[in-house]
Amino acid sequence: LLVGIDTEGDNQWDAAARAQQSFENIYALPKLHAIFGRHGVRPTYVVTWPVATDERSTQVLRFLKLRGDCEIGAHHHAWETPPCSPEDVKRHPYAKSLPLDQFEAQLAQLTAAIAQAVGEPPVSYRSGRFGFDAAHVAALERYGYLVESSVAPLFYEAHKGGPDFVVRFA
Repeated sequence: LLVGIDTEGDNQWDAAARAQQSFENIYALPKLHAIFGRHGVRPTYVVTWPVATDERSTQVLRFLKLRGDCEIGAHHHAWETPPCSPEDVKRHPYAKSLPLDQFEAQLAQLTAAIAQAVGEPPVSYRSGRFGFDAAHVAALERYGYLVESSVAPLFYEAHKGGPDFVVRFA
C-alpha cells in the first residue's frame, strides 16, 4: 500500500482561502500519523511551498521526519509557488499550462524550501491538480526527483485545460 498525502493549505478550492492561507490541517498531522503508525503505514507527505515556508507547519514536518517513518515530498501548486502572480492565485492554473522556464523556476523554489524545512531535498513529486506534463521530466530529474505521482489513471480535465490520463482503445 502506498499512501501519499497532499499536504497543503486549508480549502484550496476556495479563491479567498488560497489568497489568505491557513494551515490547521497541517497542525493536526501528528494525529493522522499516529494512525498510520498503528497500521504499519509509511506515508509520503507531499508539501506545497506555503506549507514548507510556514514556521509552525515546518515544525510539524520536522517532528514527523525525525520519527523516521515517513517521507516528505513536493506538491507543486503552480498558483502559489514563486515565481507566480496574483493572477495565478485567482486562475488556479495547471503546471502543464506554465511556460517551461516558469515551471523550472518554481520547481527550484519548491525543492529548496522543502530542503530547508526538513533538512534534505525531496525525491517524490506530485503536481497540484495532477497538472503534470512530460516536458517536466527533465527538470524533475535535474533536481533529483525519483518518484512522480501526478499521473492519475482515468483522470480527465482536458476540457478545463488540464490533463487527460484516459487511455482510449481503437
